[in-house]
Amino acid sequence: MGLQLPVKISGVNNLSDARYCAGMGVQWVGFCLDATAAAYLPPAKVTEIAGWLAGVEFIGELGSNDLPADITAYPLHYLQTDVPKKLQSLSGYGLPLILRLTVDMVADLPKAAAVMADYQNSVMFFLLEGNLNPDTAEVQTALRTICEKYRVVLGLPFRAEAVSEQLAAIHPYGIALQGGFEIKPGLKDFDEIAAILEVLEVEDDLSY
Repeated sequence: MGLQLPVKISGVNNLSDARYCAGMGVQWVGFCLDATAAAYLPPAKVTEIAGWLAGVEFIGELGSNDLPADITAYPLHYLQTDVPKKLQSLSGYGLPLILRLTVDMVADLPKAAAVMADYQNSVMFFLLEGNLNPDTAEVQTALRTICEKYRVVLGLPFRAEAVSEQLAAIHPYGIALQGGFEIKPGLKDFDEIAAILEVLEVEDDLSY
């Protein structure tokens, strides 16, 4: 099995999320490196989770922070920041970079596009996350215009029953879904994530 397009799971903080998503063909698993955030994971925990996974790449989500002192202890493939001006200093670490931008209203899209124009050569892709409704024609048209120019992964309130039509209208490079906390160790409600991943699932082509 595989997925129709690349998928990132943001803020993963438990093995249940990580193993389920890896099994579904998710490309990127993001770990929070902000020590002040509830979803923060120290290097030992990330290394433990990563050891159970195969076929996925790991993203260190910095938020607005600088690199932590223990960054070399994390098994990462990418670094993600919310601050455009930090891209230059982060590039010295030698990993591909992701710039996360928040889009909660239509008015945020031109601002995000202006930032993308300035930093398109500094990142592997842009992550647009927020509460912007991907159902309306206005939003879909504006997002499609942006996605035609830049490599964009969208983390918006997609709905399983509409996600196929939403993605067909927008054509993003990929989408991002939000991980969550376990109810208790080993017990996790996958309904929200699973419903979307199952819509995106495609059969492997074995006709060779």
